[in-house]
Amino acid sequence: MARRRISIHVKSTGLDVCSGDRICEIAALEFDSSYRIVDFFSCHVNPQTRITPRITDINGYGNEFLKDKPLFSQISDDLIKFIRNAELVVHNASFDRDFINGELLRSGNQIAENYGCRYVNSVAIAEQFYERGFNKLKDLCQRYNIKYPDKSAYSYCLCHISILEHLEKNLRLRKTSTHIGRFLTTDETETETVVSQTKSQMNLRKINESEDSRDSKWISGTIALIRLMIFLSVIIYPMLFFLPEKLSEIEIISKELANELSNFAFDNRFYYGVFLWFVCIITIALTGSDSD
Repeated sequence: MARRRISIHVKSTGLDVCSGDRICEIAALEFDSSYRIVDFFSCHVNPQTRITPRITDINGYGNEFLKDKPLFSQISDDLIKFIRNAELVVHNASFDRDFINGELLRSGNQIAENYGCRYVNSVAIAEQFYERGFNKLKDLCQRYNIKYPDKSAYSYCLCHISILEHLEKNLRLRKTSTHIGRFLTTDETETETVVSQTKSQMNLRKINESEDSRDSKWISGTIALIRLMIFLSVIIYPMLFFLPEKLSEIEIISKELANELSNFAFDNRFYYGVFLWFVCIITIALTGSDSD
């Protein structure tokens, strides 16, 4: 027989049961496999301690409202009967568990686990899908487009069950996809080896591609520089045959300098031709390797 499942939540006078904080409301909603409510236990409790205005703002319950409510010891037997042998699903389990067990012990009973209960923390389920620290009830309500509950513990449990339905649906889908993946894999060890080899080959390919990219950039830069040298040589050197004379005519440079430049161009025309042939051959060779 399947264990009964109950979403349980408490409202308290503070955050620390060890400091004397007490429960002022408790709600427990039993739900079936379709997440429909099949039974519930809900009760306000006189905490027998004064509630600060800040806590009243959070919980919505003040001292006047709670002063005539039953003590926890008066409702503990009914609560134990309701939760006995059940799976208690809690969002942030440690908080609710500590308060429930603390009140049970204070009223002369045993902790819930001794009555066959087992606590399940739905935050741990949420953290399988979403980043740690962003799995509060309000965060999950926004994620699943669920209305955030009012201040009552009962509405909190209703909201919690709706969120639990989404979380466990995602969990079932993940387990199904994992099962299919294992079914399709005939040899997991062989598959892991293939994956490892593939990753190694991909990493080696990335390294080779990176080196090829650096070589290609170096060759492209060299070709660009040589082409610039050819362009400057083709344009500037021939100008030395006639430009100095023109510049001397308009008195930009002296006639002696013009003659020296012209003589330099004439005397070195052979070396200029050799230089052009050499540069052209180097360019053709580098261009061919770059295209490969």
